Amino acid sequence: MSLVFTACGNKDKKNDPKETEAPTKTNEKTTKAKTTEENEDVEETKTPKEQSGDATLGSPFDVKDSTVVLNSVRKSKDYDGKEAIVLNITWTNNSNETTSYATSISEKVFQDGQELESAFMVDGVQSDNYLKDVRPGTTLENIEVSYHTISTNELEIEFDEWISLESNPVLIKAPFPAQ
Repeated sequence: MSLVFTACGNKDKKNDPKETEAPTKTNEKTTKAKTTEENEDVEETKTPKEQSGDATLGSPFDVKDSTVVLNSVRKSKDYDGKEAIVLNITWTNNSNETTSYATSISEKVFQDGQELESAFMVDGVQSDNYLKDVRPGTTLENIEVSYHTISTNELEIEFDEWISLESNPVLIKAPFPAQ
């Protein structure tokens, strides 16, 4: 078995003024992007919308073709007795398609700078609405998702499109629930 690699061209990229590598920011991480004379280098920072103060607990916000409300955060326990939190969400399908919350929106919960793991089989969680399909323009209440906690510190909850090439999460900061 043999393996052959070939390359064409003899262009020295180090001395070519038309093509350089320049750092840009995406999701607060620096990445390299190629630029050309026609496409000037643009520095871009994408961070959760919370920086502009437009998402709070109990207030509606838009994520692509959806309107979302994080109604509440409460404490619970999973089937093993491990501490968990439950997010109660209202979601409106503003798209032109019949779809579900689960295939429209993704949420991530962070605590102490770490992403929390999903919790399953949590006491008192109404999970039926998470996967329920609804027609365009329909609002679904009491969508509940749960996560294991690692402390009693503040929670950072990000909502974004389920699948997207351009991430533009909305961030809500919430205190750890008392009950």
